[in-house]
This record gives sequence, C-alpha cells and structure tokens, in this order.
Amino acid sequence: MIIYSMLLCLLALSVFNDIKESRIRNIYVLFAVSGGLLANVYYYGFGGLKSSLLGIAVPMVLLGILFYAGLMGAGDIKLFSAIGALLGEEFILCAMAYSFIFAGIQALISLTKKEIKKYEDKPDKYIKTLCSFYANIRLFCFNPVLYFKSSEEKHSIKLSPAIAAGALFNLMLCTYIT
Repeated sequence: MIIYSMLLCLLALSVFNDIKESRIRNIYVLFAVSGGLLANVYYYGFGGLKSSLLGIAVPMVLLGILFYAGLMGAGDIKLFSAIGALLGEEFILCAMAYSFIFAGIQALISLTKKEIKKYEDKPDKYIKTLCSFYANIRLFCFNPVLYFKSSEEKHSIKLSPAIAAGALFNLMLCTYIT
C-alpha cells in the first residue's frame, strides 16, 4: 500500500510541476527511487531489489535513444525510472507502452486543435488544411525519421500526463485482472 501511495504522490507532483514549470524536479524522482528501493527490499527481499533496479534501468536503456534524438526529455525518462523503482521492470514495460498510446492520443488532439484554431476564420482553407494534416500523419506513421527531418515547425507536448495515465491505467489493469 505504501508503494501505491508513493506512486500517486510522485505522479501528482510530477504532472503538476511539469505543466506549471515544464520540468520534473529531481527531488520527486530521488524520493520515489529511494523509497521504491527500500520498500521493495523490505517487502520482497533480494527479488524486490532486483526488480526495482531493473525497473530503474529498463527505461534508461530503452528510452535513451529517444532522448539523444531529441524526441524526449530527460525528466520523462527519470519519471519512468522512478515508477520502475517503485513497481518493477514488468510493470514499467507495460506502463511505457500505455503511456505512448496516451501520448499519441494527446498529440493528435493537440495538433487537431492547433490546425482548427489556425484557420477558424477561413472555412475555405480548412478542408485544404485537414488534407495536409492527414498527409503529415500518414508521413509520420510510415516514415517518422523523414517526417521529423522535413518538418519546419516543431510541436511538443507535455509527456508527464500521458506517463501518469499509462501508469495508472496499467495499475488498474494489474489490480482488477489479477
């Protein structure tokens, strides 16, 4: 129960701070990692320590490529690692997958709002914009490297709400399915 409380505090503080200041504070991550390591050792012994350490390492290894490509911030990876420290490597792998699904939905909604707002006073150009928007989505889905190289305009979203949604969704699935 203490691990879930730490998770909820970590997610709430991280999302609030990321939205407000565009950063995830190291102190939140540090407390979650140290608390996760201690709690897992206390409750599960050596197996808990191993799971917690793997939960920290897996996001760093898998998402480090996205960080070096400039597609993800270091704070997001630290947040994933802190969640992994609390709940282990199996949990964080599933949570990462769900988080990216939620991030895709969030990005699609954000881009759609942006395109609609841009041409709300020019209805005739709206259809042309939607066709261009659809072409960009197709290009991104089939060749994301070419999309990012050809895009003159950069668009970013706050990833922490999607990370929180993915972690909570996975927690809900783990709780009610098993």
